[in-house]
Amino acid sequence: MLQNNQSTFVLLLALLLGACGGGGDNGESNNPPANTPPAGFTWQPVNIKTFRFSWADVSGATGYRLLENPDGMSGFALIADLPAGTTTYDHVVPLHLRLNARYLLQSCTNGNCTDQAEIAVSGNLAEAIGYIKAGNTGNLDEFGTAVALSGDGNTLAVGAPFEDADPAAGAADDTLTNAGAVYIYVRNGTTWQQQAYLKADNADARDEFGTAVALSRNGDVLVVGAPNEDADPALGKNDNSHINSGAVYVFGRSGATWTQTAYLKGADITPNDNLTTTGYWFGSAVALSAAGDRLAVGAPLAVAGPASLSLAGTVFVFDLGAGGAWTQTAFLLPENQDSDDKFGYAVALSADGKTLAASSLDEDGDAASAAGNYNDNATNAGAAYVFTDNGTAWVQQAYLKASNAGQFDQFGKHLALSGDGATLAVGAWTEASDSRGINGDGSNDNAVQSGAVYVFAKAGNMWQQQAYIKAANARRTSYFGRAVALSGDGARLAVGAYYENSAARGLGGDASDTSMGQAGAAYLFSRMGGAWSQTTYIKASNTAGLNNFGFTLSLSDDAGTLAVGAPFERSKATGVNGDQADNSLVQAGAVYLY
Repeated sequence: MLQNNQSTFVLLLALLLGACGGGGDNGESNNPPANTPPAGFTWQPVNIKTFRFSWADVSGATGYRLLENPDGMSGFALIADLPAGTTTYDHVVPLHLRLNARYLLQSCTNGNCTDQAEIAVSGNLAEAIGYIKAGNTGNLDEFGTAVALSGDGNTLAVGAPFEDADPAAGAADDTLTNAGAVYIYVRNGTTWQQQAYLKADNADARDEFGTAVALSRNGDVLVVGAPNEDADPALGKNDNSHINSGAVYVFGRSGATWTQTAYLKGADITPNDNLTTTGYWFGSAVALSAAGDRLAVGAPLAVAGPASLSLAGTVFVFDLGAGGAWTQTAFLLPENQDSDDKFGYAVALSADGKTLAASSLDEDGDAASAAGNYNDNATNAGAAYVFTDNGTAWVQQAYLKASNAGQFDQFGKHLALSGDGATLAVGAWTEASDSRGINGDGSNDNAVQSGAVYVFAKAGNMWQQQAYIKAANARRTSYFGRAVALSGDGARLAVGAYYENSAARGLGGDASDTSMGQAGAAYLFSRMGGAWSQTTYIKASNTAGLNNFGFTLSLSDDAGTLAVGAPFERSKATGVNGDQADNSLVQAGAVYLY
């Protein structure tokens, strides 16, 4: 159960006698049975994402039917056909997709079913939000800096890159400053629990293991980035001579046991790549195919390419061989590679691993450069690139710019690719227009660092911008687009705005409030046809200033589970559903499940 000090629910109860619609389209009779209507039909949260419906048994009823209208508009559909004597039912729902849901109870006698009671939920639903903390919560650990859900939504990985434990001394130790850790949580029915606490096998101070994480679809393969790891691979993993070169670690799960299976460093493919291996931040971004057999790694600070351009950045591709060994198979550079572009700042892979998207955070072209007129007219505007594997080589398929590319927008702070590789979302967290909603006027700079997200869709081999998305409550310095995530089909988009400043809690709160600086928010958007709309405004269940909720987020493939990180959250609680009201630590971090 969640804590009693969470926000309460407002329950709207309408007890309807006789047939009242909503269930008559199911082909069954609405003739009233010879029984007495339920004394009451109530609803309450009992666990993460679990709604419990209760009613009084009806004399003479031979069964009950529970129907759901998930958004209050699309009509009722059967979710449970229950036997006689049933008086409760637990329904596990995607909370963030049920903001306006309505539920209808029917009592049945010998196949004749009558609508008995309808209930609508309102309020912020905060009590059904999962609250996840580290098993060894500590000051300045910033648990939630990275989050990843498996595609099936049953496994959650959380990075805490500033956790300090020496694995030889145990989780309570704090002697390896900023060594980093990753925590694994699994769903068992309606309950989440911590399954593993993972450290690198060569854990060292300031490696920041857990800066980036990625999971396979079934959650059995985990990739972790440690961009400040220092080893020269020629001298072994315990060497510290290649400062901040970075490393990536692969873990596998068998049953409930996790084992490190690989330690990876980037290398030149040919002598002409001229890769400088010190300070290139390999592992700051990682992406994994659905099967867990292809890995993309960003190294945005690398000096790379034929001209040895400073901070040009690069992306590495690794493939898992038949013998279980990982091999570096590609070293990618954009066609318009330039110094200080930071290519590889963000990376994403399609489910089959054959489409790869990567960003150059500080690329300088304006919107016209997307037509092939490469220029440097918009400092740090940012760019995104799409590459495809044609079976023999990787080929750059697209070079993408925002339609209103502007200086310092940093288009590409984060990006997400749908499972089929046909939809790409790109966050530009410092974009500055004061427009709100979908496809507004992006031509001004009246709301500095409000942020935006751009959605691109592929038709054939051509990509085009489908939507320019702003928050419905867009304001200065919200950093909307700091994090983005797409469902597997690309029809749902989640966006984080970690400096948003409303004091609202839960779902659908007052987005116009501005009293809670840097509390953070997340937003859910849906696509119908080719049109996007904002569907849900999402806040933490214990909103507080400076928590940075929305710094990271992840969606399951079906969008039924959403995880949101708040790395500056301050509770000293541990585990699942602890005391959210405590604020005695600094930057401990938390993750919220919807």
